[in-house]
Amino acid sequence: MHEENGEDMAEKKKFDFPLAWVGRIVGMSAITILAVLVMIAVNLKGRTITQSSDDDANSKLAVVSILALRPEPIEITEKYSGTIRPLERFQLSFKTTGRIRSLGSNENGETLDSGDIVKTGQLIAQMDTDLLLAQKAEIEAMIDFAQGEFDRALELRQQQGTISDSEFGRTKRELAVAQSQLKTLQTQIDDAVLRSPVDGIISKRFIKPGEAVGLGQNVFEVIQVNQVKLVVGVPESKIYRMIGKDVDTQSLTAYVTLISHQRSSHEAKPLLGKVRRVSETSDDKSGLFELEILLENRDRKLRPGMIAIAKIVVEKVEGFLIPGDVVFDRKNEMFIFVADKAEKIEAESPKIPDDGKKPNTSESGKLAGVAKKVVLKPGTYEYQGGFLVARELPESDRHVIVNGHRRLVDQRKIIFAAADLK
Repeated sequence: MHEENGEDMAEKKKFDFPLAWVGRIVGMSAITILAVLVMIAVNLKGRTITQSSDDDANSKLAVVSILALRPEPIEITEKYSGTIRPLERFQLSFKTTGRIRSLGSNENGETLDSGDIVKTGQLIAQMDTDLLLAQKAEIEAMIDFAQGEFDRALELRQQQGTISDSEFGRTKRELAVAQSQLKTLQTQIDDAVLRSPVDGIISKRFIKPGEAVGLGQNVFEVIQVNQVKLVVGVPESKIYRMIGKDVDTQSLTAYVTLISHQRSSHEAKPLLGKVRRVSETSDDKSGLFELEILLENRDRKLRPGMIAIAKIVVEKVEGFLIPGDVVFDRKNEMFIFVADKAEKIEAESPKIPDDGKKPNTSESGKLAGVAKKVVLKPGTYEYQGGFLVARELPESDRHVIVNGHRRLVDQRKIIFAAADLK
């Protein structure tokens, strides 16, 4: 009997164990389903409340500010940075070999050195020409003798006819050779004097008095700084606006500001420059096209090596300047909000308060309308600094909403002061 009871209990436990877990799973599933239903209900209620709030907000008058746009001449510019360079750089050398006897002097009588100003034709270095001058004196004496011989031979030939053609030819050749030697020697003497080819500044001095120099060896470097050039790099994607048959490169202008002036406390007036040259090929390393901007520099405030920013005027248009922060860029669509359907509204006759104070009539005599979404056509606008330049804008869409625009949707009711529309 005990054995049978043991077998019955084992069989009972065999079936009770899975049934307990099934009960737990059913209970947990019921709780999960209930929680999901509660979340869905809360979410739907929240959406209903939000939608109701948005509908209420959109039905109310939104207070906005208006900017009346008018067409005006606008310069389209592109900004690039670059380095100031001399207009031209000259490496000066002698056309002959020799020893430096002396260098030229600056305005203070001191030996020329880096930073000194030189004028066109000013002597800046001279070689020792003592030997050449001695040879010149000798040849000049030879010329005098040869000239006398030739004059006598010519007289004999014309008057007496007693001189042979060969003798006459010999005297003529000797005179010509001596004269040729003198000319060659004089050229060597002239080449022993080095003069500045331009008005400029000595940027480098490579020699000292007493040193021997070879043919073509650099003696001085002179740079032109009364005019300088700002060299900037323009990418291939932008260079088309500065070259081509429809663009007069020489008429392009630029506003140039030194980096040091931008960092200073006082605002410096930009310098006006002209585009001088656009390179035909791009730089091998940077891949940019070099563009040179010519700048006047008679006061020598611009020094080679300075860094500057150039705003190159690539186009002049008649358009509208729209503040950049009122322009929306969403889903590849650029748009603004403008005031539309404006009409004057009057506040209802206010009730007299019990305290006898004058009621608030601040809403009386204002203009109301709707916000109109205006999509800008691609290719009719571009950014300039903090503004968007619109080339086209219908007259009905020129009262741009510049304050309160962030909470607007198309056709939402708005209210604004009448003075804003002037």
